[in-house]
Amino acid sequence: MDETTLKPLIRQFVRDVVRTSALQFGEFLLRSGRTSPFYLDLRTFRSFPSVLLNASRLLWSLVPKNPAPDCIADVPTAATPFVSVIATQYSIPMITPREPKEHGTKGAIDGVFEPGQRVVLLDDLITTAGSKLTAIQTLRDAGLVVEDVCVLIDRGQGGREGLQEVGCSLYAAISGKVLFKLLAETEPPALTREQLKTVLDYLASDEAQHS
Repeated sequence: MDETTLKPLIRQFVRDVVRTSALQFGEFLLRSGRTSPFYLDLRTFRSFPSVLLNASRLLWSLVPKNPAPDCIADVPTAATPFVSVIATQYSIPMITPREPKEHGTKGAIDGVFEPGQRVVLLDDLITTAGSKLTAIQTLRDAGLVVEDVCVLIDRGQGGREGLQEVGCSLYAAISGKVLFKLLAETEPPALTREQLKTVLDYLASDEAQHS
């Protein structure tokens, strides 16, 4: 998708973050064990059909198409609604890596696939890449080829570098730093100047650690 088409999707995405109350401020413990002065919960998008559709289009626009992937995979459960929409809208098979079941086939991947197929992994956002790395390993253990990961938001806290270490490229619609600057420019502003400074200082500190 060209830049002319992508920019309106990103602007709509910023508005939808506000509309769905996906952004919260406070002190939050992340899955990585770190604390954060903000929390972006894109799980709220699933309750707004038009928002979910717009965000799914944006996420699909990031997927490398040359060569086209054989299937797409979600990191459950945050990305599952987006990837389900993409699979339906663009007629591409979907699979889901997860914890192995203790019953039935005891499989670690839901869906139908063949070893050797190319898979693009999709998620809502990335922090340290922990959940992405787990999913990538599960897919690769099944003989699938995973080289690309696409997310809506890159928080800029080491995720890109973590993926590079396992030979994967990251494609993100927007960085956390740019997202918050745009949110501060909405009318009315979605965050105060003080909140913006707190968030940017926090992100800059993490960015310096990984530069």
